[in-house]
Amino acid sequence: MIKEKNDIEEILNKTKSFLVVSHDMPDGDAIGSVLAVGKALENLNKDVILFIGDEIPDKYHFMYGSDKIITDGEISYIPPVLFVLDCGDLSRVKLKKEFFSKKTIVNIDHHLSNSYFGDINIIDINACATGEIIFKLFKELNIEIDLDIATAIYTAILTDTGSFRFSNSTPDSHLIAAELIKSGVKPEKISREIYEKRSIEGLKILSKALECLKVSKCGNYAWTFITKEMLAETGAVESDLEGIINYVREIKGVEIGILFKQVSDSVVKVGFRSNEWVDVRQLAVKFSGGGHKRASGCLIRGKLGDVINLVLKEVEKYF
Repeated sequence: MIKEKNDIEEILNKTKSFLVVSHDMPDGDAIGSVLAVGKALENLNKDVILFIGDEIPDKYHFMYGSDKIITDGEISYIPPVLFVLDCGDLSRVKLKKEFFSKKTIVNIDHHLSNSYFGDINIIDINACATGEIIFKLFKELNIEIDLDIATAIYTAILTDTGSFRFSNSTPDSHLIAAELIKSGVKPEKISREIYEKRSIEGLKILSKALECLKVSKCGNYAWTFITKEMLAETGAVESDLEGIINYVREIKGVEIGILFKQVSDSVVKVGFRSNEWVDVRQLAVKFSGGGHKRASGCLIRGKLGDVINLVLKEVEKYF
């Protein structure tokens, strides 16, 4: 039983217009969750604005409503109620802070680092994805899960569990997936769209990243990096980098995989992945980042080489 059910019901009964948002640099859970909530509100004859302040990767354009997501930050009207999904902190939503003033914020998330910034907070750190929480909420509210919504929720769960390979895969996540498949979702179609349509630019940047791959002397951690020059040379964009870090993590004997991506001459984005026992969220938090036990990240100011040395010194302490 979701204790906030009555609050959500009251909002849905009294409100006509909604804004549904998620974090920048969106992944499948963020996009799928936004589209699922957006379509549910649309089915309830509500006016809905969808916003994610970054480009939606091509691989997610197969879902209904993906073309309706505003990505350039130009919103002339902010509705009275905001659904903020899969986002641990409002600083990761690319909207001006004043946009949130005097609005009702519904915060739905599964990150341990969530700051409970909403007027209503539906946080379940045991959920494999925000999409799982949304599925359960819709069931509580007797909101019909049509095929478009089911596809979006399945995508959210599939991507955040790494196709049900990660440790956050639970009996609940499999049972929900089974129910979504019964409703008409095609797993083979969704997997094909997400995992088997890499661009030529994506393959080129993957090749360059693998050329830069290094493994520690102890063999327990490995890393690679991507520079601005590598991106310019290959023509790759941010969405082409998705999944590269898993190649690093999958090396036999490696517990932690790390990807360093040069954002600018003075900022580096760092991604951490672990396999069995290291809580990489603790690593990310040391650099003012966050995430999950097995998948986390942060932004660090500094030159690429300096950031790599700084992070590797911290990682070395685990071994």
